[in-house]
Amino acid sequence: MRPSGRALVAAITSAVCRPPRSEFTRTLQTHSDDLLKISEDFRPLASRYAIVSFYEEHAYGGLGTVIVDRSSAVMGLAHEEAMMLAGTHSSMCKYGSLGDRGFEAVWKGIRRASKGPVS
Repeated sequence: MRPSGRALVAAITSAVCRPPRSEFTRTLQTHSDDLLKISEDFRPLASRYAIVSFYEEHAYGGLGTVIVDRSSAVMGLAHEEAMMLAGTHSSMCKYGSLGDRGFEAVWKGIRRASKGPVS
């Protein structure tokens, strides 16, 4: 039996708009076991580094929420600088020019981190 035109459009829309989740995207979900394990494994090494953690300020499009919020981005480490960036998950790292305020904040944070932790 052949699906009606409406059923066919619905099936195609469903497949295109909601592709099946891969193992990688399941790993990146908030509070996933794999992500928590990676964080736990990194903690003993973290004191060797200055870290800048970035998270977005604005909700992402139709989701109505941010993708990486402060609690997901920041580990609470002694040598960590938390930095909220203006924009959504996809726009927070797109800059118009070298003089862009967002760009200035990001590269200065990375430059500070490249010098290592302050003792």
